[in-house]
Amino acid sequence: MGFLTCLNDILVPHLKSIFDLSYAHVMLIQFAFFSAYFLFSIPWSKIVNAIGYQKTMVAGLLCMTVGAFLFIPAAVQCILPVFLGALIVLAAGITGLQVRPTPSRGPRQTQTASSRLDLTQAFNSFAPP
Repeated sequence: MGFLTCLNDILVPHLKSIFDLSYAHVMLIQFAFFSAYFLFSIPWSKIVNAIGYQKTMVAGLLCMTVGAFLFIPAAVQCILPVFLGALIVLAAGITGLQVRPTPSRGPRQTQTASSRLDLTQAFNSFAPP
């Protein structure tokens, strides 16, 4: 999760040169990525409560996979809104993975919440600075 978030910063200069973007338009890339956290965190929390945190992890990974594969038609078509859409889908999947370990309601979920949070942060720290 952290690795993909850091790769977002690498994507910015490449898209800036490909589409000849101004700095205001470049910030759309960051805005698209981080707005997914705002838009999808509550829906993902409802999904966690409905299907459980393990199945939510699989759903989040599938959503990330779809977002990653959407970069292929975005690169072929070379259209900025398609890139931004793929980035939002990818970030929505990351949001699902980051919402998943947070404590849910009920005694069973809260008993294992601290270990899930520790595990998530341990893997998140492998991202490059």
